[in-house]
Amino acid sequence: MALSHYEEWKGFKVVANKLELPTGQLVSPQQVLTGIALLEIQSELEIKTSRKLLSYARVLASLK
Repeated sequence: MALSHYEEWKGFKVVANKLELPTGQLVSPQQVLTGIALLEIQSELEIKTSRKLLSYARVLASLK
């Protein structure tokens, strides 16, 4: 079952009781909540790591 008609949700589906990501990975509601909680911690190390990862992601995206 498709999640939404909006472009941002393209590739996301609900399969049984899991969310299927565009990568094909199935995640439970608990995994989604855990991921959100980890993102909200925002410790200094987390912020530094996120900035570094984002810069790498931008470089990789520009290589396409």
